[in-house]
Amino acid sequence: MNLLRPEDPAEVSEERWVKALDRLSFHKNNGFGDMLGKKAARDIVAELRSAGLLDRDEVVSAMAARGASARALKVLGQLIDRA
Repeated sequence: MNLLRPEDPAEVSEERWVKALDRLSFHKNNGFGDMLGKKAARDIVAELRSAGLLDRDEVVSAMAARGASARALKVLGQLIDRA
């Protein structure tokens, strides 16, 4: 999103990035500790990687900004490292 011109349409990659973060936020409630949350996070990480949008620091930082627990951030970082 162009902050100087928010009326401009977002890039497709930005939309994919935001949707991926939304999906990660939805599954973070148990710190990605249960099988469903972990599988969903792995799938989302794989999608970001295949789209060339995966940056560990950016994803973990964005999830921290969205209120993810320290445990969730640690598990997410591990999932990204293994991807």
